[in-house]
Amino acid sequence: MVDQLVEVGVRALSPGVNDPHTAMLCLDWLGAALCAFAERPPAERLPAASPVLYSQVTFGVMLDRAFDQMRQHVSTDRTTALYALAILTDIASVACRPDMAAGCARQVTRLAMSANEQLTETLAREDVEEARARAIAKIAAPQAVDLGESSARNG
Repeated sequence: MVDQLVEVGVRALSPGVNDPHTAMLCLDWLGAALCAFAERPPAERLPAASPVLYSQVTFGVMLDRAFDQMRQHVSTDRTTALYALAILTDIASVACRPDMAAGCARQVTRLAMSANEQLTETLAREDVEEARARAIAKIAAPQAVDLGESSARNG
């Protein structure tokens, strides 16, 4: 499902479609899924002798899978980039482990760097940098936050 949401989000931001609202809707769904994942402790591994073969998917893999693929497209639109930074901040605010929040902080930094390279308007780059700084500060000093009330969205 993550791959399909990423694909719809990327297509929505393509020059031929140019629909940031759809991309932000995909980010909402990705954020909700990753928040649910981040709130849960990791699953226990099955014993090596177990007859069940599976590939365990970690939070970090899912986070990177979603945001690494979308970053170059999200970073070309100021509004969508700011929205993605807010989503990452929301995910970090509910993370049950420090490494999960650190993964979100890494994605925040990467997205802001990419937006700095992609956005041509100085004010847009400044907005993204300010949102990045607020997001990193919020992630570094976690506190109870209602989803949708992240500092990246509400200066």
